[in-house]
Amino acid sequence: MHPRMWSTREPNPHYSVPGTQSLRVAGLTCWVDSEKQHKHVCSPKISPDGRTFTCWIESKADQEFTVHWHNNVRNVALEGQLYIDGVLCDTHIIPDAHLSPQPHYATVRMGWAQTSGDTRQNFIFSNVTTPNDDDKIKSDNVADTFGTIRLEVRRIKLERKTKRQHDPVYAGQILRDAAVPIINDGVLHQAKFGEEYHWPQRQIETVRGSRIDDDQPWYTFIFKYRPLKEFLRMNVVPDQFMRVPVMMDLHPHQDPYEARSPYAVNVPHQDQRRPSPEIKTEHSPSPVFCPGSPSFLSVKKEEEDEPLLFRDARLA
Repeated sequence: MHPRMWSTREPNPHYSVPGTQSLRVAGLTCWVDSEKQHKHVCSPKISPDGRTFTCWIESKADQEFTVHWHNNVRNVALEGQLYIDGVLCDTHIIPDAHLSPQPHYATVRMGWAQTSGDTRQNFIFSNVTTPNDDDKIKSDNVADTFGTIRLEVRRIKLERKTKRQHDPVYAGQILRDAAVPIINDGVLHQAKFGEEYHWPQRQIETVRGSRIDDDQPWYTFIFKYRPLKEFLRMNVVPDQFMRVPVMMDLHPHQDPYEARSPYAVNVPHQDQRRPSPEIKTEHSPSPVFCPGSPSFLSVKKEEEDEPLLFRDARLA
C-alpha cells in the first residue's frame, strides 16, 4: 500500500526538475538554482546508512543562489534547517497534508535573510576574502563545513497555527563576517549576504511543534560548491558535459514508509519547464522557523512541562 498523498488536480511542477539537477529520496527533492537555472549536480554520493546525499555544484562569484526543497509525499510534517558554510541561516517547515492540504505548502524556497521587518539580503557566492592570521579558524569541523550548503530534514509533530503581523528578523551570524578556515582543498568561493533591499511587510502564519527525529536528521542533503576551474583540477566533470548517469537506488536499510514510496528513485526527466512562478513561498506561504530566535533546547529549558521545538515558526 502506497503512502497517502494529498488530493489535488493541480500539476506538480517539480517533476520538471531533472535528476541531474537535484538530489532526491522518498518523495523529497532538493536543488539549488542561480539566475533562473537549476545547478547541475556532480558526482552524487550516498552515505552507507542511506541518510546523507552529497554532490558538487558549480559556483560563480557575485552570483545569487536559492535552495529549494519539495515534499511530494506529505504524510508527516518536516523541518528543514539550512546551513551555509556551517552557519544556520534558515529553518522552514513543510506541513503534512492533513494540517495544510493546499499543494503550495509542499515547496520551500530559501534564498535570503530577513534583516528587518521590511528588508532582506539574498545569498550570494563570493570570492574568498583572505583574513588576517588572527581571524583564521583552524578547526577541522569548520574546514569540513566551509564551502558547503547543507539541508537537514527532520520529521516533526505540529501542534497549532497562529497569525503574525510580520516576518521574524534573522539574528544569526552574518555570513560575510565568517572567518575563512585554513584548508587546502581549493575552496576559492564563500557564501555571503548580498546588498540589502526593501521587501514589504506581510501577515504570516506561525506554528508550534516538537521533533520526532531529535538527535540525527532523517535525511541530509549536502551541496559542495566550487568554481568550474576547481572541478577540472579535481578531475570532477560537471554532468552537463556528460551523458545522463544511472539513477541511484536507496540504501537497503530504509524505513517501511520509504520502501512503500513509489518515489524512492529518480524518475526520468520528461519536462524541462521551470517551476511555475505562481508557486513561490512569497505568495504561497509555507511554515518557517527563524534561526535567530531561541533554540529548541533553550525553549525546553524554559518550559520543561511543555517541550516545544519552536515558537512563532513562520509560514513564509
